[in-house]
Amino acid sequence: MKYLAKLNWLAQEIGLQDVTKQVHQINELTTILGDQRIPKKHLADIGFLPDKLERLCEQAPTKELEIKVINQLLNNLRNYLAQEFGLWSIPNLTTAELIAMKYHLHDGLEIMAGNAQWTKAFQDVGVNMVATDDLSWSVTSATGARNFAPVTRLTAIEALIRYATVADFVILAWAPNFGDADIALLEAYRNLPRKPLLLMVGERGGATNSTAFWRTAKVSTISAAINRSFKSFDFINEKILKVE
Repeated sequence: MKYLAKLNWLAQEIGLQDVTKQVHQINELTTILGDQRIPKKHLADIGFLPDKLERLCEQAPTKELEIKVINQLLNNLRNYLAQEFGLWSIPNLTTAELIAMKYHLHDGLEIMAGNAQWTKAFQDVGVNMVATDDLSWSVTSATGARNFAPVTRLTAIEALIRYATVADFVILAWAPNFGDADIALLEAYRNLPRKPLLLMVGERGGATNSTAFWRTAKVSTISAAINRSFKSFDFINEKILKVE
C-alpha cells in the first residue's frame, strides 16, 4: 500500500482526533505540492513524542499496533516528500515574505536549486528569482521533471559568479552533508568583489552540509520571527541561516 493510502487507512482505523488532524495536514500539503504551489505557512508538528504516543495507546488500547505503525509513517514524512516531489525542504509564503521584507529583496538567486521550490516561494511574494542547478541528480530521479520554476543548468559556483553582481541575495537549501562542494562554494563567495546576502536552509552540524563547512563558515540566525515562521515539522532542527 502506498504511503498516503496507508496513512489515511490507518487514521480511519484508529479513529483518534490527534492522529486524524496530522494526516489531514499531510493530505492538504501533498495536494498543494502536487499542484506546484507553495503552502502559506509551515506544517505543525508531525509525529508523536514517546509520552504522547503512550497516551494515544491508552486512549485506544486495541489499536496500539496501528498507532505505532502510523507514528513511524508520520516520522518518515520528509523522506516521502523527497521521493514524491524531490523536496527535502518545504518553504512557505509567510517565511519568504518575511525574509523579503526584512532585507528589502528584489532580485535573488537559488543555487543547487533542485526543483526550485524556494525560487517559487520568493516569486510568489514578488521577488525576481533565477533558479540554477547542475541537474546531474535529475537524470536518475523520477522527480527530476517536477520543477516548481524553470531551472538554468549551472553549477553553484558558475551561477554565483554570473549573478552575484545583480542578485540581492543567494539561497541554498539542503546542501549535501558529504563532499566538499559547499566548502568550494563558500570560498568562491568570499572571493566575490560584491557579496550578496547568502542564506542557507538546513540543520547546523546535522542533516545538511559537510562537517568542514560548519567548521569554516561564519553562521548566524537571521531572525527569531522568521525562523518561528519556518518551524521544522519533525526531529530535524532545520533553520534559515545567514552565512559569511
